[in-house]
This record gives sequence, C-alpha cells and structure tokens, in this order.
Amino acid sequence: MDFSEGHVSSHGGHLASNTSTPGGAASSKFKSNVLDLIRTHHLDMLFLCEPRISGAKAISVVKTLGFPCFEVVDAVGFSGGLWLLWDDSRVHVEVVGTSDQMISACVARNGQDPWLFTGVYASPNAVKRGKMLFPEANVQHLPRTTSDHNPIKIKLSSHFVTSPHLRAFRFEAMWMQHEQFHEFISDVWGQAAGSALDKTYQLVQPLKDWNVNVFGHLKKRNACLLARLNGIQKALCRVSNTFLSKLEISLIEEYNCGLEQEAMLWKQKSRLQWLQEGDRNTKFFHLTTIIRRRRNKIERLKNNEGVWVEEAQDIKGLAMAYFEQLFSQEIVEHRDLTLPKLFPVIDSADLELLEKDIDMAEIKRSLFGIGGLKAPGVDGFPACFYQAQWNKCADDIFALVTQAFQKSSIPDKLNYTLITLVPKVQSP
Repeated sequence: MDFSEGHVSSHGGHLASNTSTPGGAASSKFKSNVLDLIRTHHLDMLFLCEPRISGAKAISVVKTLGFPCFEVVDAVGFSGGLWLLWDDSRVHVEVVGTSDQMISACVARNGQDPWLFTGVYASPNAVKRGKMLFPEANVQHLPRTTSDHNPIKIKLSSHFVTSPHLRAFRFEAMWMQHEQFHEFISDVWGQAAGSALDKTYQLVQPLKDWNVNVFGHLKKRNACLLARLNGIQKALCRVSNTFLSKLEISLIEEYNCGLEQEAMLWKQKSRLQWLQEGDRNTKFFHLTTIIRRRRNKIERLKNNEGVWVEEAQDIKGLAMAYFEQLFSQEIVEHRDLTLPKLFPVIDSADLELLEKDIDMAEIKRSLFGIGGLKAPGVDGFPACFYQAQWNKCADDIFALVTQAFQKSSIPDKLNYTLITLVPKVQSP
C-alpha cells in the first residue's frame, strides 16, 4: 500500500492524508471535507499528518470525526503532528510505537491475518529527519554456498574503520587559547631551519606531542575540573576557607576557558564562517559537523567497467587514478595560431606593477584578508595560525613569497598582482 498520496481499499477504507489547509485541522472546511471522505469511501481507519493543532483542541476535533479510537502525536506549535483514528468495531488496531514523525500499528480484521501499518510524515528539517534513518547503513550480498539465493548482510553503521594514525595533520585553532602555546611556538620556530614552509612542517610532530602531554584531552580535563569544583563547593558549604574560595574561582575560569576551546574546536570542524566570534553553541556545531561528514563520506565508487568498488584501499586507488588522469598533460604539437584581439591593452603604468618589488605590508594585508578558519592547505595549518604568529614568522613568509615571485613567469606575476591588489568581494 502506498500511503504517500492516500490509498482507499475496496473493502473498508484506510486513508492517509496531509491536512495542508491554511488553518490545518482548525479550519472551518477541515471537518466537512474529512467527514465527506469518510462517508464516501466507508473508511474504518484514517491517518492524518500535520494537523497544526495540539492538546485539548486537537482531541476535541478528533472526537467530532466519528472514530471511537485514536492515537494522537501533538504538533509542536504549527509544525508536525500525527493522528491515527479507527473504528474498533470493524478493525482491530494495536499501536506498537510512536514518534514525532511516525505512528506504527498492527492492524487486523476478524478472520484475516494482521499486517503492520506505519504512517510517516518526515520533517523538512534535515537533522530531525535524519533521526528516522540509519544514514550509514549498508547492504552486502554474500556469496552463495548451498542455497541458490545470496545471503544478505545488513549493517546499521559504516563498514569503514577509521585509522587515526593515517589521518592528515590538521592544526587545531583551540590550541592557541592555551596559556603556554605562544611560548612553545616561539621555542620550536626559533630552533627550526629552512623556509617558512620547512619550519611549518617541522612543527607538526612537536605539536602532536605537545597536544598529548600539555594540552591534554579536552573532555577529560573539563570533567576533572567539574569533579574538583564539586568537592571544593561541598567543603565550602561546611566551613569557610580563603584558599578554597580562591581555588574555586581559578577552576571556574579554567573550566570556562575549556568551554571556549571546545566551541572553537567544533566551529573549526563545522566549517561555518558566518557565525560571530564568541558563539558557544557547541551542540549546533557538533550536529553541523556530523551532517557534513556524512554528506562527504564516500562508501563506494563505480569504476570504468561499471563495477562498484567498496573496499577502502580500492576506493583510494580509484580516486587517485581518476585525478592523475584528469590533471595529466598530454604532449601536443604547438602551432602558430592567430588569436583575435579579445583582450584590452595593458598600459605601461600597469605593466610596471609586474616588476614592482614586493612590500611586507602588501603580504600582511593579503594574509590577514583570509578567513582565519578557512580550509588549510597541504601543511594542515589554517590562516589563523600565521596571523597569530605574524611577529615570529613574518620574515620567513616574506622571504618565501619573494623567492617564489622572482621565479614566476610574467602570467604568474600578473595573477599574483590581480589577487593581491584588486579588492575582493567576500560573501557574508
């Protein structure tokens, strides 16, 4: 039975309907229209979605529809709501489960086998709708052995197992809020050798060690602080103590700092740029991150032969081969082509910009114009790291950009000039 648009059987009707009238079930036309449906199709069970009323008002409307039995899931404001109504003299209905998006029931007539009915009205909110599914579920067809049917294996979670040691390094912006971070970076950066890029790569392993040994596990640290605060506050209830009072203030400040770090962690992972600094809706950040990861996760790919590839190593090889082929350059014969004059002439004043010496202020302006939490490059460090450590790494970055610019061709220099000097329009 398809209940998406409503189904009426020939021997006693079962109808599903969306009450999407402007006033919902409270509108003046609702009752007359539904009663006409019930009489016309001899319905013994009715499922209604989104009535837009709840509580005592919903019950009063339900009782006027002529069904002695009903199950009601209240709407939240003007959103959602589900009604299942039935005549127990003609059909036996046992509700087996409800949620804000569905009602499931076992339905049976006298002398007939029971069947399972589930009326669903999925929320337009992607997060709420996602609670109905198993978004990472997958089906695997196993090889046949003694039977002529393939066994089917259903897993409710992804079949990929994450390997933390294989993950690419990513700089965590929350580290910069630790009181010892800047001193640590000064020591490591000062001892490193080579260009700015070389020094950045040399920071990776020390940062990993510092994260484990100094920064520590964020959730465990916050849980430990709460436990200590609980003990101190119980002791202060028994007797006043100046030392404990000062320690309590210090621990509360440390705990709040931990919350700020957690908010920064999820803000960075969620890739949201439109929220203002200081927002601490970590639940929202967490949900956004989970949704983004699920959408970006690749469970399988189809190769050129049309065969689905599902093993992690095979998917990796297929993706690498695709992009290697996509970005490989074929040797072509150069021919003298006469191009139409489609481009404006660049005057001498603009051409002189291509030979202009690079200015430190120009590089700083470009660097600080990048969003702090923008997706990092191959080194795993976002722009906020270099912005915060500008006094330490400015000379190294200047030398790196100058060297790269001197080796560039004229078209590359033109691109650089346009990128750094032409004002950019940033989306909100």
